[in-house]
Amino acid sequence: MVQKTIYKKKRKSGKGYRPRAVSRLKKIARTRLRKKRNAAKRVAPASAGAA
Repeated sequence: MVQKTIYKKKRKSGKGYRPRAVSRLKKIARTRLRKKRNAAKRVAPASAGAA
């Protein structure tokens, strides 16, 4: 599951939660997707061989 907004920790000062830069967010989402895809690639051939 990809989070749409990633929040910084709440500061002691009253600034509260601020969403991070969107580009950074997208980058994070992309890397997550890539990891998932790679994992699937790694798993699929092995399972196919077993079955």
